[in-house]
Amino acid sequence: WLKAHGSIKHLAVHSSSYVLIICQWMLHTMRHIVLLSSMAAGASACSNFYMNYTNPDYRLSGRSEDMAYMAADVIHSFPRGRVASPPNSTTWTAKYGFVGFCGPQDPFVDDPKDNIYDGLNEMGLSCSSLTMFGTKYAKHPGADPTRNLYAPFMCRWVLENFATVEEAKATLAGMHVFARPGGMKEHFYLADEHRHGLVVEFMDGKVQLTLDMNDGGKTGLGIFTNSPPFGWQLQAIKHFEWKRSLAKSSVAIPGTFYPDDRFLRMYLFREAIESGAQPMSYREAVARVVSILNTVAVPPGGLSGTGGLGDHSKWQVVRDHKNRKVYWRALDSPSLQLIDLKKLAFAPGSPVTTLSSEIPDTVWYRDVTSQMISKFEHSQQHASNTPMMV
Repeated sequence: WLKAHGSIKHLAVHSSSYVLIICQWMLHTMRHIVLLSSMAAGASACSNFYMNYTNPDYRLSGRSEDMAYMAADVIHSFPRGRVASPPNSTTWTAKYGFVGFCGPQDPFVDDPKDNIYDGLNEMGLSCSSLTMFGTKYAKHPGADPTRNLYAPFMCRWVLENFATVEEAKATLAGMHVFARPGGMKEHFYLADEHRHGLVVEFMDGKVQLTLDMNDGGKTGLGIFTNSPPFGWQLQAIKHFEWKRSLAKSSVAIPGTFYPDDRFLRMYLFREAIESGAQPMSYREAVARVVSILNTVAVPPGGLSGTGGLGDHSKWQVVRDHKNRKVYWRALDSPSLQLIDLKKLAFAPGSPVTTLSSEIPDTVWYRDVTSQMISKFEHSQQHASNTPMMV
């Protein structure tokens, strides 16, 4: 045996090399599994809201995307005319172009570009995917493939086919949405230029559609987070308002990042802005959205009270539904970036263009030191030329 395989020393050297290769492969595989597992666990601390400004030109909404994995997400511009063929589902050709956020990899689809986390189309309709534990899609496709939809394709289907919440609701009511058991657990929020919203949830294999007219709680509040379901969140707000109505009320602004606390916090801060600090300019309108996003931003580091191990805010978005613009900032790129949908090539045959949610070569601050120096020098010069009074 030693003749065939060489000396003990030679065998030991080669064995250690084999062990090193195997260990490196196992480490790479484990990292891949951890990445996909964290993605499969979902975004358990996401937040979404639509402002109720009195100026009808300011149709702005905000969204915070929170996940555990650190890899940057991907932003795509998708043109009209793309053909979609989800498994065992309806097929379609894109009627509208859109900008969408996706993961770099995805455990639920072969192509990550099919599972859109958040997007805005050229008609001003947005679609947001947020985790809700307890979600139960149908386990299998139905008999009619033209009415089937594989759940991870939801936001792509919405953004490529509809212009308003009402259009999407009418078609969704007849769809059979299914997913693999043990897979994704997302509910969805659609919003359009008219400040209308649609909550799309799945309980016991059936779709539940709730129109949210952003009307102070009669149908909804234009606010959306994670678990429990939307109806529970609305009841929690009504209970909070009951406590505030008492003769000697004592209520506090909640400080954790659990979904119900974030829902209530956004409700309170948005209420304060809309009642006492309506924006006087477009810049102020965007800044007010950012100020609310700041209240739900989760820093990295495994903070307690998030509902998900290692959850942190990967990126945040301000959508302009009327002017078709998407502003965003990311964890390590804190300054707002802008994508103007009106300037993108959405014509059929146009290429899919791509950006990282983190842009390392982008200017992330503005250096105004020169302005401070010039003002100082100007004041010094002015002082030297002014005669002294005796």
